[in-house]
Amino acid sequence: MKSQKLFSTLLAVILFAFASNSFAQTTTTVVTTPSKTYVVTKEAYPQWSVAPSGGIVFPIMELSNSFKANGIFGLEAGAKVNKEVGFYLRGNYMFMNSSASGGAIGKYIEITAGPRYYFSSINVKSQLFADAGIGPYIFSQASYQPGDPTAAVVPEINETKLGVNAGIGASLYLSPNMNLMLRTKYNTVFTSTTTKSFITASTGLEFKF
Repeated sequence: MKSQKLFSTLLAVILFAFASNSFAQTTTTVVTTPSKTYVVTKEAYPQWSVAPSGGIVFPIMELSNSFKANGIFGLEAGAKVNKEVGFYLRGNYMFMNSSASGGAIGKYIEITAGPRYYFSSINVKSQLFADAGIGPYIFSQASYQPGDPTAAVVPEINETKLGVNAGIGASLYLSPNMNLMLRTKYNTVFTSTTTKSFITASTGLEFKF
């Protein structure tokens, strides 16, 4: 419950911050020559954005022994400082069904930030990108009684660990103020004894300001 409230608060703060600030994405200059008048449009930076998204999380390696694939949803705030370079802050809420009989759902909250590099091309408004992030991953799982009634009750788990991620994606142009975002990321969470890894694939709309 506490982790869900934290995630909700993070999303509210991001939305408030970006709803309170509006930045022009282009500047228009009129150039007049003796024979003709030209209108020159140039992108202005920084460009700010918010992107709600949803998708699937796939536990892999050791984590796949305990959990199955399930859903992910979240919100990202971004700042693009030029045509190729940007930075983001992302909050994701993930839930994974337990592989154990009678097991409780495992939940991850990710709060990460990092740089993003856009691969640009002349006269192409859509862009591919690669990014990486670091931050806390908050895991929670309620206590449960295994399917075997003679087995001991599995205690509740609540822990926060450092994690990193890296991935690729595409920002597909829809309009001057909106893109379709597609991305996949490899996530690794560090614990005292091992690492837990999973892959996320998500899509959403990016609203630019």
